[in-house]
Amino acid sequence: MSDERLQDLQERFAWLERQATERDVEILALAEKIRRLEREVDRLKAKAEQPPEGGPPLPELDRPPHY
Repeated sequence: MSDERLQDLQERFAWLERQATERDVEILALAEKIRRLEREVDRLKAKAEQPPEGGPPLPELDRPPHY
């Protein structure tokens, strides 16, 4: 194998390695963002299920008669 061909393969491998590392970092960042959003959704669900402070309890949700 010529030195030029070996150099080309090494450059390509280095580029692929860098791309894989950058992708891994991005995936980890997205996974953390998803975890934060899931916690926020859970918090908002719990808040929505509680009656307002100092006010009357929320009425039960019944289906309208046309259902």
